[in-house]
Amino acid sequence: MSERICRAIAEPNATFSRGDTYNGHPASHAAALRNLEILLGVELAEDAARSDEHLQRRAQELSHLPHMGNVRGVGLKPREDLAADEKTRAPFALAPHVPEQARDEADDRGLSCRSLRESIALAPPLIATESQIDDILDTLPAAILAVVGG
Repeated sequence: MSERICRAIAEPNATFSRGDTYNGHPASHAAALRNLEILLGVELAEDAARSDEHLQRRAQELSHLPHMGNVRGVGLKPREDLAADEKTRAPFALAPHVPEQARDEADDRGLSCRSLRESIALAPPLIATESQIDDILDTLPAAILAVVGG
């Protein structure tokens, strides 16, 4: 941002309008209403609950992996905690970037996930099928093992 614009915005009583052209536009409202009709016409919550049960069950299968400290989560958001010692759950002291490396390896294999401190976090969409969840939880262990060995 230029100094001139910065000063103008910092002025007392200055307003800063982004000028979004879609705000309040009839086409935006029509799209939003149609989206709500679609969402209300499907069993999104029920399907997500079924997918969650399958995801949590499959995620627990990762507990046997080397360096898996803990598998936990709620809803369609499991977290897998990686640890240098899976018994004590001690973090990786010499290689603190193991979760990031596992995330990058998963990404290279086509799986998008997040690394959070010592964890790998998944967040599949609410509409994920059991088959898609199986693909996710077949890919993640291979990515983790490629990084931590085993």
